[in-house]
Amino acid sequence: MFDVGLSELALIVVVAALVLGPKEIPVVVRKLSGLMRNVRYYSRQLRDQFDLIDESGEIAKLREELQEQARYIRDAEGKLYRTYDISEMVEKKNPDEQR
Repeated sequence: MFDVGLSELALIVVVAALVLGPKEIPVVVRKLSGLMRNVRYYSRQLRDQFDLIDESGEIAKLREELQEQARYIRDAEGKLYRTYDISEMVEKKNPDEQR
């Protein structure tokens, strides 16, 4: 996740020892490990909640509603205009074939 190598970890430990002192390092490590445990727990809970919502189909319904609303655009005066997706009608060119 953070891609910390052995040399970076050693530097962090040395700086922590100089700043905190050797007596405080175990306390800080325990607090950080508890914090990381809580972050993992809550992220897992959040992921589970999104999975439950996804299973119920609510996200698909919201996506469809948003796509339907995105088909209309209001101008500065508040007039409503219908938009159209023409991406299928336009030829897709290969970037290598450009002029």
